[in-house]
Amino acid sequence: MKDTVVEWKVKMQFECFSVLFPRGTFAMQNILGMVTPKFFKKISESKVYEEELVVEKLEIIGHVQKRMGTKLRNLRNKLKSTKLTDGKKISGCDRLTDAQILLIQKYYGLAIRNTSKSVDEMSKSIWAIYFHKLSTDAKPQHGLCPMGSDSWCGFNKSLVSGEKYIHKHSLPEPVLLATKKVFRELADKKLLSKCIHGQSQNPNESFNNCVWKRIPKNTFVGINTLKIGVMDAVLCFNDGFYSRTEVLKNLGITPGKKHLRCIKKIDMLRIKEAEFMFQEARKEARTLKRQIKRVSELSETSKQD
Repeated sequence: MKDTVVEWKVKMQFECFSVLFPRGTFAMQNILGMVTPKFFKKISESKVYEEELVVEKLEIIGHVQKRMGTKLRNLRNKLKSTKLTDGKKISGCDRLTDAQILLIQKYYGLAIRNTSKSVDEMSKSIWAIYFHKLSTDAKPQHGLCPMGSDSWCGFNKSLVSGEKYIHKHSLPEPVLLATKKVFRELADKKLLSKCIHGQSQNPNESFNNCVWKRIPKNTFVGINTLKIGVMDAVLCFNDGFYSRTEVLKNLGITPGKKHLRCIKKIDMLRIKEAEFMFQEARKEARTLKRQIKRVSELSETSKQD
């Protein structure tokens, strides 16, 4: 029954794709979004356009970034009862903890975003994370880390300033050797080439939300209602609610002063709400950063004791 439902969904998605982007009008060469493998396979095999035009699926950077955390957690769970070459387990104090996984995931995302114009630079930046974590005072390995006084690498920054640098956040070599396969998979140039666009799906999701507010997904509507709802969503998404006044004028209706004042107020509230949500996101990011720092400090304290 489940397979039947999945097949029906894939068929419906493909029919919608064929209607929205038919041959002879304009073509969609790149797909950025949460596309199921079965749906993308259906598009690839059907050859919707000419043979020389291949539809390519692009990756959302945020989703690729999360794969690093997921793969490292899965690896830790898989090896939780296995002793590494140093006789210790993969997790524990100063090893592959949740805080370390979050940091590596964060740095992996930054490596892709900051070098999104070159696949080679992306791959180099990702392996810089690996060797940065592998470095110790006795054996520094920062050849792939960026140089200069503005570098995120404390060791290379210290070469410019002349200050002494102590490696505090390194991971044991056996732990990193166990994670090397994960880094190799996520530094694959074929995968990174799908992230070179540097874009996200957030604008699409925001527009979808505008549409669903006017036309709920769980309520059936006629074609005319659907068209009006989508067109109103496009107007308000691009130019705000004030753009509705132009529609009224074209219909021969002159908006009153109270109407104009209310429409402007709605737009102002919308902007303030967006700014507030942005501040909340920054607050959550700062809280997470403090938590990671606190875990790191506790780890150092326990090591000294």
